[in-house]
Amino acid sequence: MANNLNTLAVSGNLTRDPELRATKNGTSVCNLGIAVNRSRKQDDGSYQDDVSFFDITVWGNYGELVARKLKKGDPISLTGRLEQQRWENEAGEKRSKVIIVSDQIDGAGMYRTKDEETAPEAESAPAETAPAASDAAPAAEPTTDDIPF
Repeated sequence: MANNLNTLAVSGNLTRDPELRATKNGTSVCNLGIAVNRSRKQDDGSYQDDVSFFDITVWGNYGELVARKLKKGDPISLTGRLEQQRWENEAGEKRSKVIIVSDQIDGAGMYRTKDEETAPEAESAPAETAPAASDAAPAAEPTTDDIPF
């Protein structure tokens, strides 16, 4: 019997801030959205830009990390698998959608410092409060006494 393969890689920009919540049993789940742009050539030689939107779910501790690090607009690349969710709405109609369950997300936002995680993006300080480069103390020259071995 053949094995099925369900793996994908996607790159794009976050369409909203990640939303972190917990299941009834306490497992963390992070939901976010991504926009993936592509261009295709038209018959007249011009290019048509198209965008696709996808919902992403990240589970557990990794989902908590993603929720802390990423913000709307961040460019990311991810790997994961497709999962179809099925439900019945209030009118009894059957509904479904396909989401991406991600196990790895990469992007510059994942390397934000702890200060950048909790605070809005830092704005540059006014020039009069920032010390000029010539006012800064010179770096100390290392000596042989500073070497730990």
